[in-house]
Amino acid sequence: MTRARVLGVCLAAASVASMGGCNIFPPGWSFRAEDTLAELTAAFDNVTGLNVAWRSGTIAVTFDPNETLVRVTGTTWVHAATQAAADAGLNDIVITLDADPNDANALLLRFDAPTGTAPVYGADVAVTVPGGLALAIESATGAITVSGNEGTTQVDLATGDVTVNDNTGDVSVEVATGNVELQGVVGAITVGAATGDVTARSSAGDVKVSVATGDIDIQAQPAENGTVDVTAITGNAAIQVPATFAAALELIAGAAGTVSAALDDFTVTDLNATSRTVTATLNGGGGTVSASTIVGTLEFDSLGE
Repeated sequence: MTRARVLGVCLAAASVASMGGCNIFPPGWSFRAEDTLAELTAAFDNVTGLNVAWRSGTIAVTFDPNETLVRVTGTTWVHAATQAAADAGLNDIVITLDADPNDANALLLRFDAPTGTAPVYGADVAVTVPGGLALAIESATGAITVSGNEGTTQVDLATGDVTVNDNTGDVSVEVATGNVELQGVVGAITVGAATGDVTARSSAGDVKVSVATGDIDIQAQPAENGTVDVTAITGNAAIQVPATFAAALELIAGAAGTVSAALDDFTVTDLNATSRTVTATLNGGGGTVSASTIVGTLEFDSLGE
């Protein structure tokens, strides 16, 4: 394998920006070493789940029906106070892909390295899976992308952006700091974020999004009697549902917020509206659309044809 050395100082705050360009660390961790990860493979027969236990770095999971094995490729890397420490640290990283001892019929992709504040260990990997399964990813830092899963997807991330595309199955995301983008989800969506923007496009499932600080943009097509529940403390929220969706509507903004509801495309009864509150019954009711913010604007509208 070829080892590359990257010298220089990234003069910025202590956050990790993995994949491409310069990784950003305090000056004390300005020396970087990286190595190509030897490809990992595992048989896919009777596998119904993939659990990923990671620490730092980008994870990209794609699903390819032309594949016969689960494959993992990528790059390991270390940031340290000296080049010698960074080079030596590469030998401390162990990445494995094996049967999960705690989950029958599941594989476990695991990152192991010494703990502590320095050096900083990580890996950027691409994971290819032959077919849909229950996917669960837990990581501390780094962007996560999942494309084309026909199964449930669960992501628990401390810092980094999460993107899920074309997922047939429920999606659940918890992130402390980072943006979440969910596109083409056929199933329920659950998102919790402390700081970050959330964009979600879904059909055939309930939507529940809670953000402390950040903007929310939802286009949902819930099932009959379904639920769309959006909560923000500081941030704007825009919600669109089909004009045929029957639901009780409740939009509530705090003293520093406003509410705007475009209801012309719905059959509306029991309407009560102020600048900060809108309640109504849409198309006779059945499901629920609720949204609240303390500081920000709530907007509600029908999905365009």
